[in-house]
Amino acid sequence: MSKKDFSGSVLICKVAKNPSYRGISSNCDFFNGEIIVKSDSDKMVFTKPDIDSLIKSHKTSKRVDGYYNFTIFSDSPLGKFQFDIEESDEDCRVVYFK
Repeated sequence: MSKKDFSGSVLICKVAKNPSYRGISSNCDFFNGEIIVKSDSDKMVFTKPDIDSLIKSHKTSKRVDGYYNFTIFSDSPLGKFQFDIEESDEDCRVVYFK
């Protein structure tokens, strides 16, 4: 059985009104709906909330060009980061800050 393709990327940028926030943008359909974000010093993990989730989720909005956007409070690095295809699956996407 072949592994599904979980390639793609996210763009993390500064929010003009408040430098403590980061704008997250991706054209990956995984980001349609609500997302839970866990950020460490070396990576960021995006997951879909389940029924029992008590962790705050972020509602995404879809732009006209097909990209999904949302904002988080974080001091993560800025830039474009590729999904780690070894750790990403249909329930989560992982990016490493390299």
